[in-house]
Amino acid sequence: MHLVYVYNGPGASDVQDYVVALKRVLDVDYKVELVDSAEPLLKHADRVRLWVMPGGADRFYLEHLKGQGNEALVQFVKNGGCYLGICAGAYYAASCILFDLNTPNEIQGERPLKFFEGIAQGPVLRPYFYNEPKGISCGKIFLSERIFSNKAELNRPSSHFSYLYYNGGPCFLPESATCEILAWYQKEAQESWYLSTNATKLPAIVYKKFDQGHVVLSGLHLENSLFDSYNTLNNCLSNMDLLTYCLGAKMGLSCKHSIHCSL
Repeated sequence: MHLVYVYNGPGASDVQDYVVALKRVLDVDYKVELVDSAEPLLKHADRVRLWVMPGGADRFYLEHLKGQGNEALVQFVKNGGCYLGICAGAYYAASCILFDLNTPNEIQGERPLKFFEGIAQGPVLRPYFYNEPKGISCGKIFLSERIFSNKAELNRPSSHFSYLYYNGGPCFLPESATCEILAWYQKEAQESWYLSTNATKLPAIVYKKFDQGHVVLSGLHLENSLFDSYNTLNNCLSNMDLLTYCLGAKMGLSCKHSIHCSL
């Protein structure tokens, strides 16, 4: 039985949503468990396939996992493990975080994992409110052609899109061309973003090979189906489709279903 760990220590929020989503997507030979530290990862490294770092508050991750916890995560991925970072978990995996600059909520600084060589900056679409739902919105992202055809050019957006739950997540500003962009925020006519930028297109979901392991980081919540009723058009993918693609096609995990679509 393979193990999947969802971090449930200080800073993590809504972890049951991840458990439900992962059980929907992964084959029955994966056991999903909540853990509050990296200690179980050290004990069962040969059985763990995926570590999920959920949304929440990245600064608490930094304090709780400092030292041995972060080192265990790095070695786990280097040796072939998979890391899925959502929202705060995605900020945490970048080399540097820039959060809500020039406000009382500002956070900026280096982060220890450095799975993504670059900056995770946000919020992008709407402001973030601690302990309040006011910043929750339906985020529209445009998907990579590679999701639909392996023959497509790398890092090229398609006309396909998804509507996903958004609440304070980052965009990803790479320092090199070594990461694959799976989806983009794309500013449409008359649309305004909370993030002050001249860009009209920014990476929203990225994939990175890290030594022998695999890393997927998402600024939007792949585990949350709140806005999936909007994904009813022929050129839309559901959040479960995207989660399946990330875990199956990119990380090599065994899923109950695969997505069947073409450009």
